[in-house]
Amino acid sequence: MLISGLLGNPVAHSVSPALHAELARAAGLELAYLKLAVPSAERLPDFLQALRTLGAVGVNVTIPYKVAVVEYLDALDASAVAVGAVNTVVFDAQGAATGHNTDGVGAIAALDSRLRPLRAGDRVVVLGAGGAARAVTHAASLRGAKVSVLTPYDDEVDRFLAALDPALSHDVGVGMLMDGQLLNVLEEADFLIQATPLGMTPGIGVSSVPTGVIERLAGVRDLGTLHVLDAVYNPIDTQFLRDFEAAGAPTCSGLWMLIYQGIAAFRLWTGASLQGLDVDSLYQRLAPKLL
Repeated sequence: MLISGLLGNPVAHSVSPALHAELARAAGLELAYLKLAVPSAERLPDFLQALRTLGAVGVNVTIPYKVAVVEYLDALDASAVAVGAVNTVVFDAQGAATGHNTDGVGAIAALDSRLRPLRAGDRVVVLGAGGAARAVTHAASLRGAKVSVLTPYDDEVDRFLAALDPALSHDVGVGMLMDGQLLNVLEEADFLIQATPLGMTPGIGVSSVPTGVIERLAGVRDLGTLHVLDAVYNPIDTQFLRDFEAAGAPTCSGLWMLIYQGIAAFRLWTGASLQGLDVDSLYQRLAPKLL
C-alpha cells in the first residue's frame, strides 16, 4: 500500500483524500492519504520525518506552508525553484525529500480546458502573492502572458519580487490590491485568477473583489470576455465566483485546478499515466463533497 497525505492548517475541509482515492482506483493502486494539521511551521520537520518513517511516497503541502516548507527539503525541482514554493513533496527510496510545484500546471490546465486556452500576449490578473499565486504567475508567464499581481498585504510585495524568476520579471507587475488599481488592470484583462484564501471554508461569503468594483467594471467593458478562476475550491461556488458569474463573466471552480494539480502530483509519486481517466466524471463525484 502506498502512503501519502496533506500538510497544512486547516486541512479538515480538504477533499484531497477523496481525489487521490479516485486517482489510485483509476491506476489500480492502493493508497492511504492522510490529512495532517501542522500547528506551526517549526513542526514541519517532525511531520516530514514521520512520513519518512512510514515509508510515504510523498505528501502535498497547502496553506500556509507552501513557502515555509522549502527550507526543510533536500532538493527542489525546476518548478519549485522558479516560484520559491512547494505544494508536492516526493520521497525517494532513501527518504530524501524533493519539492515540486504543480499548482501552476493545475491552474493553466483548468483555464485551457474549462474557460479558453491561455495564449501569448493575454493579460492575466492574479490576486494574492503566496505560494499558489507565485506558481500561477510563473506558469502564465511561461505561456507568454502579461501578468499583474495584486496582493492585499503590503509585506508580500517585496517577498514576491524577490522570489520571481528574473527571466520573467519583464512580463510581471506587482502592486497592492486596491479598488482603483484593480479596476485599471481589469479593464483590459483576459483572465482573473483569485489566489488568496479569502472565501474559503469556514470563512465563506466574503470576496477579494467588492461588488461595487464589479459593477463599475461592467460599465466600461464586456465581462463576457473576462475569464475568471478561483483557486479556492471549498465552497465549490465561492462568493467571488457568484458575483462575477452574475455579472456575465465565464467562471471556473477551483475544484478543476485541484483536480489537475492532483493528477500531476499523483504521477510524480507513482509514475502512473492515468490515461483514460474521465475527469468530468471525477469532478461530478467530488463536487457533492463540497459546500
